[in-house]
Amino acid sequence: MLKCHPGFSAKLEILKYGIQVIYFLLGLFFHFALLKVLTRKRAVYSKFAFLKLYYVDSVLSILIILINVGSIRIMNYIPPLCPWAMRQYPEPFQSISLLYIEQYLKFSKCLIFCFMMINRANSVLCPMTFTTIQKCIIPHVVIFSILTPSIGVWTVFLSDSQFVPFQGGFTPETKMSFNWITVSQFSAIISSITIGVVVTCSLISMICMSRTRSENKHTQQSLTASALCQSIFYVLVLSMEIYFNKSKPSSIETAEFWKALTAFSFDILLVLPPIIMLCLNVRLRVDVFARDSGNPLNSPK
Repeated sequence: MLKCHPGFSAKLEILKYGIQVIYFLLGLFFHFALLKVLTRKRAVYSKFAFLKLYYVDSVLSILIILINVGSIRIMNYIPPLCPWAMRQYPEPFQSISLLYIEQYLKFSKCLIFCFMMINRANSVLCPMTFTTIQKCIIPHVVIFSILTPSIGVWTVFLSDSQFVPFQGGFTPETKMSFNWITVSQFSAIISSITIGVVVTCSLISMICMSRTRSENKHTQQSLTASALCQSIFYVLVLSMEIYFNKSKPSSIETAEFWKALTAFSFDILLVLPPIIMLCLNVRLRVDVFARDSGNPLNSPK
């Protein structure tokens, strides 16, 4: 039977978990606040394909946060649970693999953001026709983003996984039963694609912003500014993911440190987007925080 790592203070590890719960709850508050407004004023905000994609992105973020708060981070940062888990699951067990649904949702979130950035680039390249086209393909984009990660994760769900020690707690590790691409390899592919699309679309959006129609210019600029701000964090976080997946740590401690660091960095992509949206879009901010928003405007600012 595997033994838990000694030397980790239970109080300190639980404090780490508590800090994560606090910022996750803050993120949930802003996610639900924005989703409430986007749902309640669907007639106003559904005109913007970017916000439809953001709605899906926000739902994915909420699911990932709930999985982390309710299971993943508890396993990682509650040391008293580690000996119990090692005794209860000493051998690989297939149901443990279900915990990889969190990684699956992360892949979908990255793909959705790719299409959000494509939407921004398309809005400045073809300002007269992109709205109609975007409305037609949004359902297909969402389905594609939700189903595509199965290409790299299906083997995990059909394989046995085992709990292994991770810092003060434990984490699942898959015993691959199929000769197929690994989750870490697929993660590097998705991250590379996302970075390439995000960087390209960001440059196009910044260079061609002057082509936006004057009557819609302020609205498109606020949405594009939100996307560009988020894209900076995506590039930084996913670059770190690629480095971790490609590097060969010299020790188990170093590998666990990098794994924890990349998990923390991805938390930025879960918590910050709704805050960025509220900071850079006046109409959304007014609708979220005003008790009586009065007559709705025709567009977010």
